[in-house]
Amino acid sequence: MARRSIRWVVLWICYVVVENENPCSDYKNLTLSGDRNPQCPYDKNNDKCDLYIKENWFRPQDDQGNFPAMSAQCVPPSSCGSLYPIWLNGPHPSDHDGVVNITACISTHADCCEHEHTMQVMNCSIYYVYYLVHPITCPARYCFESDLPCPTSTTWTSSTSVMPSNTTDSDNASHVRCSKYKVAVTALFTLTFALVVQTPL
Repeated sequence: MARRSIRWVVLWICYVVVENENPCSDYKNLTLSGDRNPQCPYDKNNDKCDLYIKENWFRPQDDQGNFPAMSAQCVPPSSCGSLYPIWLNGPHPSDHDGVVNITACISTHADCCEHEHTMQVMNCSIYYVYYLVHPITCPARYCFESDLPCPTSTTWTSSTSVMPSNTTDSDNASHVRCSKYKVAVTALFTLTFALVVQTPL
């Protein structure tokens, strides 16, 4: 009886921990200045690649406070400020779909989807969040449909196109989630110990 109770307690704790994971509040901002637009050409003197992105959930946001969506149709090479643009090969999810898997394609001069990988995407009503991973080749870069014009000049490098060092609400959400994990683990050990002590030998 005690073992069955312990099993149900463990399942309940796991359910609570999983439910507390919410990409719509636990993300990092991907700051866009317009150079990730499909209309922005590749500058061979200023190679840009997302090799330095730390794998995480990201919410794209441009300088005007808009939340551009990732390009969801074939983007030709030498676009989005990169030689090999990355685009979504499929429609974005609706706001009740939760986290969905969509194929992300790397466009090259040989094929519009020469390389591909599975990307997680979630609709958060007023914006999308994307789980971005390192591209398998460089210079490759994620494309977003921003209305901002292409910059005429930029001092950005691939290592600074993501700004994770600034503390934002999403960083605070990460700390909250860590605290929830600690509480859940502590509760699990406490309940398990109590049930074991009460169980007659």
